[in-house]
Amino acid sequence: MRNLATVESTETNGGKNSNLKTIEMMKKIARKESGDPSIRQLAINILNNKKTRSHQYLDEAQAIAEWVQGAIPYVKDANGIEQIHSPIMIIKKIQAGDTFRGDCDDMALMLATLLLAIGHKPFFKCVRFKTTDPKACYNHIYVVEKTHNYPFKPVVLSMDCIHKDKNIGYEANSKSSDLFEV
Repeated sequence: MRNLATVESTETNGGKNSNLKTIEMMKKIARKESGDPSIRQLAINILNNKKTRSHQYLDEAQAIAEWVQGAIPYVKDANGIEQIHSPIMIIKKIQAGDTFRGDCDDMALMLATLLLAIGHKPFFKCVRFKTTDPKACYNHIYVVEKTHNYPFKPVVLSMDCIHKDKNIGYEANSKSSDLFEV
């Protein structure tokens, strides 16, 4: 088994089954690495820098999503190979002054891991842009969460960090989607 602290790779030509294996791998990494003290401390530092108040969970999620959106520039994976990068490895690179670049699954994994570390319950949202066929491959993944600021009612916050020119909450139109609890 490969060390989860670096990179996991899978072939992307296996259709939706490859997508589902990638999602399961991402969920496993997020749950494992969310318990790492460096992940929790980064999440707390982000909240402190944004001056989020206690019990303002919507503000917490938005602050962390904005950090991921700003900290990780987008780059596609190698053709035909899905690479999943460890959030701990990404943080170490960023803290060392290196620029880490990743794709939608890297950003979604980082965001979900940080949110889990502070008690949130994120979901991966996987979308198809051109078809409603439930057997078709997904084209994109990002994080959504039903959350709220106390004492208000919960809302669903979409956190698609690849759109650098859009605010957190923006969601591109898709034909179909599925949610996967992290």
